[in-house]
Amino acid sequence: MKIRDKERLLAFIPARGGSKRFPKKNIAKFLEYPLIYYPIKEALKSKIFFDVIVSTDDNKILSIAKQFGASTILRSKKNSSDTAHELEACREYFRILKKQNKPLPTFFCVIYPTAVLIKSKDFKYSYNLIKNKKNVDVVMGVSMFNYHPYKALAVSKKGYLTPIFKKKYSKRSQTYDEMYASNGTFIWHRTKSFLEKKYLGHYAENLIGYKINSKVPMDIDFKKDLDYLNDFFKPKNK
Repeated sequence: MKIRDKERLLAFIPARGGSKRFPKKNIAKFLEYPLIYYPIKEALKSKIFFDVIVSTDDNKILSIAKQFGASTILRSKKNSSDTAHELEACREYFRILKKQNKPLPTFFCVIYPTAVLIKSKDFKYSYNLIKNKKNVDVVMGVSMFNYHPYKALAVSKKGYLTPIFKKKYSKRSQTYDEMYASNGTFIWHRTKSFLEKKYLGHYAENLIGYKINSKVPMDIDFKKDLDYLNDFFKPKNK
C-alpha cells in the first residue's frame, strides 16, 4: 500500500501505568508477551505509519515499548490521571512537535495498548475509509453486540427486572436496528478536524465505523477479561 508523501500517518498508543481496575494492565502477559507488544507489532508491520508513538507515565512501559520497536514519549502528570482523556495526551504530543518545528500528521490512529487481536490489515483497510471519505473525521473500530441492547433489563426499585427500551423489546428481533459499540481497538482521526472542531472525545458528528468480527470480546478492562483470552488462545493438549 503506497502512501503519498503529503499524507503523514501517525500511530499513537496511550499507555498509562496506573489502572484502578487492573493494575499494570498494559504490560500484563497475553500468551508469551506483554499486551502492548501486539498492537506495536501490527502497527509496525502495516508499514503505513511514519512513526509509532507510545505515550506513557511509566518507565517500565517506556522500556518495553522501546524494546519492541516503538518510539516513546513521557506523558505529563496532568495527562496521566484517571480522569485524563487519551486525546489530551495526543494534543500534548502535537504541541511538542510544533515546538520542534516538525510537521503534524495528516491522520493519526489512536491504538489501545490492549488491542491484542488487531491485525495490520485492519489499519490499512480502515485508513482507506477515512482517506477516501473526505467528509468523515473519525473512523472507529466497532463490533456488534452479542446480545442486542433492546433486550436490556434493569432492576426496578421493587427489585424486579424491567425492560429499558420499553417500546422496542417486544418487537421481533429481525426488525431491530443494527447497533455497534467501540470494541477497544483503535480510532482514526483527521488531524485538522481534531484540532479545529473540538468534538467530544472520539465522537465526532461525522463518525463512521470499521466493523470487526470476533469470536471473543476484544476489549480488556479487567483481569478476568485477560484470563479468558489466555485460556481461549492457549495451545490445547492433544
